[in-house]
This record gives sequence, structure tokens and C-alpha cells, in this order.
Amino acid sequence: MNKIFWRSIFLGIALSILGAGCGSLIQILPPIFGLIIFPERVVVASGATITYSARQLIDGQLGSTVPARWQLVGDVGAINSNGVFTATKVGVGTVVASYEASGASAHVWVASGVLASLSITPETYSLQAGQNQKFTAVGHDSGGNVLTVPVSFEVVSNEAEIDIGSVDAGGLFSARKVGSGVVRAYAGDITAAAKITVRAGELARIDVSAVSA
Repeated sequence: MNKIFWRSIFLGIALSILGAGCGSLIQILPPIFGLIIFPERVVVASGATITYSARQLIDGQLGSTVPARWQLVGDVGAINSNGVFTATKVGVGTVVASYEASGASAHVWVASGVLASLSITPETYSLQAGQNQKFTAVGHDSGGNVLTVPVSFEVVSNEAEIDIGSVDAGGLFSARKVGSGVVRAYAGDITAAAKITVRAGELARIDVSAVSA
């Protein structure tokens, strides 16, 4: 009985030492680090900004915010060293953050912004009285992205008493009298103008009047 008793004691001590040793080994294993970006997915209008942040993952647990290095992949805008992203071109880009040996990425979608300007083509045109010319106006946001917006047209003569012509709702200018002015396109408060010059047309008729002797 004494031998069995002491064997049991020695076995318990051995298991305790082994367990303590295993616990020590587990404690000295380094933690597993990772990185996560906020926001992970976002849609930003052209011309707008958004601030990204990066937080550390330690053994799967969300840690504190870290001073990550930022990079943007894709021609959709720019990101500065503080994680502030400015959207410009419509499309999809990737925001990349790195900190120490960890890295993470997040997609960013850039959508069209609000109307910021109009462009009209042709910008300058000369034609003869009686001829027509089509003008086209296109809207743009602050990033230069093309917008489809309803546009109205009007003709403004440099000399109020001369009717150089008219323009219809589709931008077709019909020249009448010799002179100069502009064809103006507008959408709300946003405008664009093209210079127009009307020259004398081809001889159309000769008027003869009698002269009394």
C-alpha cells in the first residue's frame, strides 16, 4: 500500500510540473497581430472627403487606433498622411493601410457629385446668315465627371438692335443678321457661353427700284 501511495504522489507531482511547464510555454508565445480599416466599404460623391482610421487586431480582438501609413490604388482621388480621402473621378479604388508588419485594404466607390460647371462646344463659331450650327452643352461636377443635366439655350447679341439669330431647345442656332454675340447654355445658376459671328450670306436677290428723272 505504501509503494502504491508514493507512486501516486510522484505521478501527481510530475503532472503538476508538466502542466506548469506547458502553461509557461503558452504564455511566451507572441500575440498574433492584424489590422482593420474603418470604414471598410463606402460610397463617396466626387468632391467630398472622408477620413479613414486603422485599428489593430490582437489575437482577433479589436485594439486601439494606430498611426497607419496610407496609400490609394486607383485614379479616383487622393489620400493624405492622416487618412483623409478626397474623391474626384468616378470609379472604384482601394485604400491601403500599413502599420509595422500588418496591412489591410478597403474598397471605395466614387459617385458623381453635384453640378459645378458647364462646357459648350464649339466654343467659337463663324457662319453666314441663313446657315445653322448645332451647339452642345455638357455638365461636370467638381471632379470633372460628366453629368447629364437639363440645359436651356439663349442667344445674346452684342448689339441689342441686331437680331443675329435664334437657338432652339436642342441648341441649334439659326443665323439671320450680320453681327456677333454669344450662344449661352445654362442649368440653374451654372452657365457657359460660345462666341458666335454671323457674316453676310450669298447673294440671294437684287432689289431694283425706279428712280424718277
